[in-house]
Amino acid sequence: MAPPWRRGPDTGARARPTQLRKPGGRPPNSQPPQTGGNPGSQPLPLPSPPSPDRGEPRCRGCVADTGVQKTGPIRGEQGGDCPQGYKRLNSTHCQDINECALPGVCALGDCLNTQGSFRCACKPGHVLAPLRTQCVQVVARPTTAMVWQVAPEQFTRSAVEIAPTQVTETDECKLNRNICGHGECIMGAAGYTCLCYSGYRWHPQRRFCTDVNECEAEPCGLGKGVCMNTGGSYNCHCNRGYQLKVHKGVRSCVDIDECAKPHVCGDGGTCTNYPGHYKCDCRPGYRVKSSRQPLCKDMDECEESPCKHGWCENLPGSFRCTCQDGFAPAPDARSCLDVNECEGGTRCPHGVCVNTLGSYKCQCPAGLRARKDGPRCEGERGGTGGSWGDHRNHGGAGGHDPGLCLPHGTCENVDGSYVCTCEEGYAPTEDRHSCEALEPLVHKKECYLNFDDTVFCDSVLATNVTRPECCCSLGAGWGDHCEIYPCPVPGSAEFHSLCPDGRGFILDDNILNYGIPAHRDIDECSLFGAEICKEGKCVNTQPGYECYCKQGFYYDGNLLECVDVDECRDPGACRHGRCINTLGSYVCECSPPRALDPSGRDCVLPDTQAGVS
Repeated sequence: MAPPWRRGPDTGARARPTQLRKPGGRPPNSQPPQTGGNPGSQPLPLPSPPSPDRGEPRCRGCVADTGVQKTGPIRGEQGGDCPQGYKRLNSTHCQDINECALPGVCALGDCLNTQGSFRCACKPGHVLAPLRTQCVQVVARPTTAMVWQVAPEQFTRSAVEIAPTQVTETDECKLNRNICGHGECIMGAAGYTCLCYSGYRWHPQRRFCTDVNECEAEPCGLGKGVCMNTGGSYNCHCNRGYQLKVHKGVRSCVDIDECAKPHVCGDGGTCTNYPGHYKCDCRPGYRVKSSRQPLCKDMDECEESPCKHGWCENLPGSFRCTCQDGFAPAPDARSCLDVNECEGGTRCPHGVCVNTLGSYKCQCPAGLRARKDGPRCEGERGGTGGSWGDHRNHGGAGGHDPGLCLPHGTCENVDGSYVCTCEEGYAPTEDRHSCEALEPLVHKKECYLNFDDTVFCDSVLATNVTRPECCCSLGAGWGDHCEIYPCPVPGSAEFHSLCPDGRGFILDDNILNYGIPAHRDIDECSLFGAEICKEGKCVNTQPGYECYCKQGFYYDGNLLECVDVDECRDPGACRHGRCINTLGSYVCECSPPRALDPSGRDCVLPDTQAGVS
């Protein structure tokens, strides 16, 4: 049995400070409580018999069940003796002294009252003073993480002084296993400290590991993507033209070098990479097809019929002319030049050769006449008059053949030649020797998607389309060579005049309904091709169209293409593992010993997986 606590020599009664009285304390002469005890008080289980010389009871083992060993009495108290760190409440109870209420205790630190003692927790940059009852600032020496530092026992000289106590070691890491939050608790001689996990840091005021907001440092790159902070980490959602890069655990958005791909601009252009996009510089004879996915497309120069007096043949990046009789290609083969047949001096024997456009004529002197089968002069000199004749053989008696202009014209003989008079809907050719059908004056130009892009001149949906085909479907403007005419606003009178049956339909003169041109559905898939349904299958509907994407893709109406679905944005796609997005799908990577469960969406431990199966 522990020795009884004894009272020291009487030094005279001292006034008990009222501020030390715990709430609920009772004066010494009051009745003891019937149940329990006041907070902070301890019962006296074994009161000693009255002292022969003082007539007062002695207290034995006042705090036997506190787990704290006390040494030495408190002097200056009236009544029985209590252990150090306690004061007399009544004849049967000793009450804990709240040392933290005393002035000067744990200066520059935080005081924690305990049963019979107290603790000082010094703030960062401070350590316990030699007396270990207050904190002092560290001079010229770095500090470690803030930990609890326990004041050792001190000798108490009066009731208001701290009692000398010896406190048992307390393992905070075992008392509260989640004391650090996202970190490991390490217990040391002076208290505990936290080793925070990656993505967390020590918070000196809250005394646990808090999340680091990596997005404050713009790790994804300013203007390159959007940073999303997560617990212990972060994610980057990269803008168009950038891709996610992970290097040594650091995520960032880096520029995609589109020019590294072969033939990204086609065979007729040079690629120049820029941050977030690229540009195609097209060679002569090529032009950019679209701004969303620039590509140098061959320009069909033959659409403008450059070969007068000949036929145009389109070539990659160029064209050439094949000429009619009487004409020859120019040195650059881009036009047809008249051949001067009279230069050789072999034409028109006995006459004078006169060159004409695409042909020549013979002027015969008096007494000679032009032959019927060609530009030659025949007959005997001395006759009167003369005649003209060209090198063409018109055939027929008398040089007149009515069938020369059939089937859409009649032949009219003129001096030395003939001309065709054509029926309605047909017109004479340039040499007036035949009739050709008149084509309706239909202008076909380029259809532009929008005017919002900085390079809207390159946002070409299709070429060689009419204005109704463009403006009554998806187009925002119509024109060529960046001379764009805005399409009328839907619902306006101009729009109704151009598209009387609404968007998706145009009038077709070849389709008659009771003699009136009827509307025809616009086949956007045929008209615009892959420009409106990239990476997908375009199906024409009436009106409009539908774009069907592969599994793992969705249709973006602004980009007009099938875009990959980022399955990793779903928190349940890869639980307890690392989710890696791929084109059209994703991969869930598990770190050993975890393995992927049959659902393919969770990394489980082997015993869990066995239990599931």
